[in-house]
Amino acid sequence: MAASPLRFVVLDDPVQAMDPAKVDGLTEVLIDSAKDRQVVVFTQDDRLAESVRRTAPQARIVQVERGTGSKVEVTECQSPARRYIEDAHDLLRDG
Repeated sequence: MAASPLRFVVLDDPVQAMDPAKVDGLTEVLIDSAKDRQVVVFTQDDRLAESVRRTAPQARIVQVERGTGSKVEVTECQSPARRYIEDAHDLLRDG
């Protein structure tokens, strides 16, 4: 990466098949890379987001959702517990 003229890194689900003990190590590598470039990671695995929350609380974690008519919404990512509570409330409101 150091020789790359691009000032960003994009990763697609890097923890998908990763041993849980390795996730924090990947987080450290991503934090180090983010010192001089933008780091974008796409994942559905909460382990990486949780590791980032613990290790780099200043990091911005967003959630991208595709809704009806393929409308895309980007929102600040909540903790999994908060998201589960809101999902439960949404289910209760759904007729």
